[in-house]
Amino acid sequence: MTWGLVMGLGTLLVTILATLKPKFIEDKIWRYYLWLTASLVIGYVLFEGIILLTATLMVGDSHGLTVAILGRIFIKNIVWAIALTFIHSLLIWNGIKFSKRVERSSFAPT
Repeated sequence: MTWGLVMGLGTLLVTILATLKPKFIEDKIWRYYLWLTASLVIGYVLFEGIILLTATLMVGDSHGLTVAILGRIFIKNIVWAIALTFIHSLLIWNGIKFSKRVERSSFAPT
């Protein structure tokens, strides 16, 4: 029961963080990706920190969660984040190209 509550709280906090949209990211796309990277790292530290803190505070629990394990999980999360960001960017880029092509063809004289 405790782990469910802790993971639910961590998920809720990370979801709240992910829904934040600072005003500085509206100007440039690189600021958006900077915020995406920062929110990934902050969310990871927040979620896993809550789990690590709970595992440390629980008396008699031999969970085995260590900083080394969290480091390996973090590397996997970074790889997934880079891959998904690349795929997302590619889909957005293709969507923009397609919409411009459709827009040009719909205004062309027939």
